[in-house]
Amino acid sequence: MDNLFSLQGKHIVITGASSGIGQECAKVCSEQGASLTLLGRNEEKLKETVSGLSGSNHLSFALKNTEIDETEKSIQEAVQKTGRVDGFIHSAGISEFMAFRMSTNVLFMDNFAVNALYGFEIAKILSKKKIVSKLGASFVFISSIASNCGVRGQVAYAASKGALHSGAKSLALELAPSRIRVNTISPGMVKDTPMTKELLKAMPSSWIEKNEDSYPLGMLSSEDIAYGCIFLLCDSAAKITGTDLVIDGGFSAQ
Repeated sequence: MDNLFSLQGKHIVITGASSGIGQECAKVCSEQGASLTLLGRNEEKLKETVSGLSGSNHLSFALKNTEIDETEKSIQEAVQKTGRVDGFIHSAGISEFMAFRMSTNVLFMDNFAVNALYGFEIAKILSKKKIVSKLGASFVFISSIASNCGVRGQVAYAASKGALHSGAKSLALELAPSRIRVNTISPGMVKDTPMTKELLKAMPSSWIEKNEDSYPLGMLSSEDIAYGCIFLLCDSAAKITGTDLVIDGGFSAQ
């Protein structure tokens, strides 16, 4: 039987590819045969990501998450070299624990700009006829269980992920005539990302133990989320759009 989750011959754009979930997505997508265009803020770490990929037909561009014009130029360049785009993973994201009474407008604006708006802007660029594949495409936005479950100290983050979650559903309906599927993945806490590692350093051991006990199947790895992305990107998921795939080790089942 053929590989049901193959990405052979597909061109995938990934944001946040210099570390964490985005970096792992790049790794597993390349293993499944995809050519990649990687976007991230750190040029050195992007090069490290590329050096660890299978195959050689990959491009990377170091960009700030708000440089929309430069992002579009980079995508146009990638299309000329690699071919039209078949898939997109928006993994770029920021998070900061802060009591709501201490939060600022800047904190909210930064979270929305990176976590939601940047992803939608790229989706708008990619949905143009001369960029997306004539056969259609699959867009995957990395949301969070925080979009459905309350988390103290993360009002700005949760609100931005909620906007991403709900916006993706409407986008799925709008892009369906162009055979572009749009879905979100909502992870629980992913233990091996730089963001989570910094958080855990600041937390007492009692909090860490209690948090770990909240995941019946154990806390998550970046690889767990990357495999979910592979499924939503591949042709085996051709009729799945407008959904949210929760990958949280059973956290939200309680």
